[in-house]
Amino acid sequence: MKKKILPELLTLVFIFYSAIGLTGCRLLSIIYRKEPINKENTVFTLETTQANGWGSGAANQDDNLTFEKMLRYAIEDEYIKRTRYELISEKFKIDEPFYSMAKCETGNILALITLFSKHNIPVPQDKSLEYIKTPKTIEDAYNLSIKGEENNIIMYEKFLKDESLDEDAKAIFSKLRDISKENLNKLSKRENN
Repeated sequence: MKKKILPELLTLVFIFYSAIGLTGCRLLSIIYRKEPINKENTVFTLETTQANGWGSGAANQDDNLTFEKMLRYAIEDEYIKRTRYELISEKFKIDEPFYSMAKCETGNILALITLFSKHNIPVPQDKSLEYIKTPKTIEDAYNLSIKGEENNIIMYEKFLKDESLDEDAKAIFSKLRDISKENLNKLSKRENN
């Protein structure tokens, strides 16, 4: 019975996630309430994540990727981006684009969790607060966020070169890469205004 339900559940989650992706993640902004994060004097650094083997910083340096490592790096990076956007939104009291992108990251995390479940891989805990800090200025916030999205895109492009990926993984990694491209575009437009 469980084996019958899991594929159907994964399909429903993927369809829901795809529909959300088509709306630019605006639906998630409506569904989720804004809750404050209390993290004082906290700055995401690529060097920190590379040194500690976390997220896209580590993935982009790893020449021995396995599917399990790809999933771990991907969810870690989505955790980092969500927390960074929540911290920036709270500190600078601005919702757009950071708050809506934080909620979109929650959808990205859920999509990755479907892959963890499908492949019976344990989902890593969200330790993103150990790797990020809130930027001192809004300009720094945009610069760090842009760099984070660029690294995220590079990571997914690297993953998608692996010919052994199954179709579900390819679809989700492609979708997450495309969402990062959209986020990068939003951030670049706002930074230039």
